[in-house]
Amino acid sequence: MYFEDLNFLKDGLKSFYGSFKFLYNSTDKQILFKLESKTSSNYFEVYSEGLTVVYKLHYGGSEQTLLTLSPIQVGEL
Repeated sequence: MYFEDLNFLKDGLKSFYGSFKFLYNSTDKQILFKLESKTSSNYFEVYSEGLTVVYKLHYGGSEQTLLTLSPIQVGEL
């Protein structure tokens, strides 16, 4: 889905949630959501590769991985 503006309710945006289900174990990059600036090339995206979920920020020409989540097996902890 594409929203021109996330403020469609005309209230201050405090959070943004998504619920996603892995239907198969694809090794391709699948963007779960991406927030892009209208005035620059900055963006924040969350994507999956296989069963790993990556949170990435692209700001001011540099890219930084903020968080990477990988599945665990029962008994691994």
